Amino acid sequence: NLDDEDIYELLVIIHPQARGQGYAKSATMEYMKRVLRKHPDLKKFRLEIAESNSASKTVAKKLEFDFIRHKNEIDEEKMEYWEKDVR
Repeated sequence: NLDDEDIYELLVIIHPQARGQGYAKSATMEYMKRVLRKHPDLKKFRLEIAESNSASKTVAKKLEFDFIRHKNEIDEEKMEYWEKDVR
């Protein structure tokens, strides 16, 4: 969580040989379900995605996450935040 206790931030990394087969979407959905069982009052999920990572942005869109903002870091790749309301 970056700035709000009611937002759960998650990270999914798929092995290069398994990419493009739907694992990221399935893993993210399952993880979200598990988190909600443990934290039923959760309000939002957040994804932090590298600006150049078009595959992850596609997964975010398929899971109905909304683009929120860019995060600019010195000497690092630009990142994007995507969020989804739980309810």
